[in-house]
Amino acid sequence: MGSLPPVLLCITLLFIHDTWGQVEFVSLPDTVSIKESSPIGTSVHSFNLINCTSNNPTVTITSVIPPATYFNTPTQTLSGSVFKLQITLSSTATLNAQVVNEYILQITAVCGNETITGQLFVNIIDDLPEPQCEPKFSSQGKTV
Repeated sequence: MGSLPPVLLCITLLFIHDTWGQVEFVSLPDTVSIKESSPIGTSVHSFNLINCTSNNPTVTITSVIPPATYFNTPTQTLSGSVFKLQITLSSTATLNAQVVNEYILQITAVCGNETITGQLFVNIIDDLPEPQCEPKFSSQGKTV
């Protein structure tokens, strides 16, 4: 077996650098559904950040449409070379599918001098029972 020609070797190395060297989100963009009755701290979505050479990337929710403060900044844990990220419901979350049934989160990661963005679509499931009106009185009651 002979060695690779220099041109083929250069092309191979460029391909590996281009595909392995780019910071990226795994599982974004994505669409998830949560119940409007979900308690504070409920996991909304878990995803990964790969190919980040920084020891401490900054991952934030840069916008929510429509505007809301219902989602916590992603928590991150390092597992090998993969940053595992999780978004949870914040203490201000008051989900109501009849008012807003979808939120679009723009998520940004800054890893060294690279910045990437991804989107998460959060559908709200209407699972709370409608208020029930009391039936009319069956008798007129006593006269005073």
